[in-house]
Amino acid sequence: MRPLPAWILAGLALLVLLRVPAVVQPLGLDQGAYSYVGQRILAGDVPYRDVWDHKPPGLHLAYAFMWYVWPNEGVVPLTDAALAAGVALLLLAMAPRLTASRGAGPLAAALFLFLGNPSLARYGGVRVRGQGEAFIAVFVTAAVWCALRAAGSAQVTRPVRRVLVAGVLISAAALVKYQAGIFVVAVWAAVFLPPDQQERAPVPLRERLILVGWSVVGLAVPLLMVPVVFAALGAFRDFWDATVAFNLGYSQATYESPFAFVRFLATFPVRQARVDGLWLLGGAGSLVVAWKCVRRPSLTVPLVWIAVACVAIAVNGSRGLPQYFIQASPALALVAGIAGAEIWGKMPRASRLLLVALAVWAVSRVVSIPDGVNATTWDSARLVGRIDEATYLTRFGGRPGDKYSVPDLRDLASQIRARTAPADPVYVFGFSPAAYVYAERRSASRLFFSTPVVSAFGQRHAGYGSIGLLADLRGTPPALVALQRDDAGPGGKDSRAWFLADPQLGPWLWQHYRQVESLPRYDLWERR
Repeated sequence: MRPLPAWILAGLALLVLLRVPAVVQPLGLDQGAYSYVGQRILAGDVPYRDVWDHKPPGLHLAYAFMWYVWPNEGVVPLTDAALAAGVALLLLAMAPRLTASRGAGPLAAALFLFLGNPSLARYGGVRVRGQGEAFIAVFVTAAVWCALRAAGSAQVTRPVRRVLVAGVLISAAALVKYQAGIFVVAVWAAVFLPPDQQERAPVPLRERLILVGWSVVGLAVPLLMVPVVFAALGAFRDFWDATVAFNLGYSQATYESPFAFVRFLATFPVRQARVDGLWLLGGAGSLVVAWKCVRRPSLTVPLVWIAVACVAIAVNGSRGLPQYFIQASPALALVAGIAGAEIWGKMPRASRLLLVALAVWAVSRVVSIPDGVNATTWDSARLVGRIDEATYLTRFGGRPGDKYSVPDLRDLASQIRARTAPADPVYVFGFSPAAYVYAERRSASRLFFSTPVVSAFGQRHAGYGSIGLLADLRGTPPALVALQRDDAGPGGKDSRAWFLADPQLGPWLWQHYRQVESLPRYDLWERR
């Protein structure tokens, strides 16, 4: 493969650099929880037993490593930018194995970096950066690339090693979110539908079946080791309840019936294409690539990849949170890049200009480029010191009924630091786990946010529900209790009202604590 022109590499590097100013962004809603769990792991706590969150352990270990490398909230957007750069490089390497069109790889990488830039999302992308799906995207892309390389080699040891690595990478994705294990189907597609551009003679069918078996081994072994580790730590039941039982209920709660699941799976790609440029161009590119699959079956690989991603998204639930769709972005960019390059090479110059104009117009209808430019400009101004932190954080102020408001979180953290000693446990009931990170305090309960308590999850088992929370608070009395207000949305009961109305928690609070402060979103209670 000939090296790419310098101007293409420079353009892709610039698209990556556009993400760097976001390093000044605060922690997002979920990222605060992941960061807190990661910090507790570094402090020696065991996930689920000592600090409870429903995400599988892979994401928590990733955040523990991130905070170990750089103990600053900027590590989240910086890691997200690094993951995006990794996907772009993999797309550059992968595309030549699927098509002879030389521009497919650069176009796919450019579309992924540009249209997948979180700055195009609400709040400048603070809520989607560093989400589990960003890790899944790079793991799965690397796995498919390994499988494509294995399918194009006649040597026995290299294909086995490559598909084994591919299986391990899918396992890593599944340890971020279990449903990502289904992406192993895309690995199998790459093995059974080898690319036209091969280094050597294709692998015989019998050996491809063997490769599939090794990919299953690579997938299964790490996944089976994890529950064994938690059993050895005495935390298997907590691990199972949090990562399996809770997530099954979380997903099923969004579907009234199996038909509702099928209906969502069939309709959400169209709805997403109306608000996301990658889904729009990827969907259009899928039609072109599907037509070419008749003569070139290897092009089916990215289509299978997209189909599997859609299933993984639907399994997550029908809530339609923006981070759910990130895991499909590499495959969508790949088919859009292949389709664009294939069409481009067969069109006259005038038609090419018309195609570019049509694509730009279509994307502008679903993506607000000015909002992305504004967010990046705002981040850049803060990065170089042109605006102060207080002014900058007003961009991340929540609306009424919104759980997320960084200025209020920072105010809460300041109050916690002022009213407690570093060794004092505190408790924040709501969805504000970033407060523990900003205040550098530990939670008095492993149930460090309100969702598992309010949802009444696991009340039949010890350690869950309001009784389990109360047992934690009595065993480790917090020096300060903060109750979050206005965090349930229109018509819902906020965390403060729920806590005070609970027949176990309310009387305990009134008996042992007194209210000392009322912030815009939090009530503070000190121990009597």
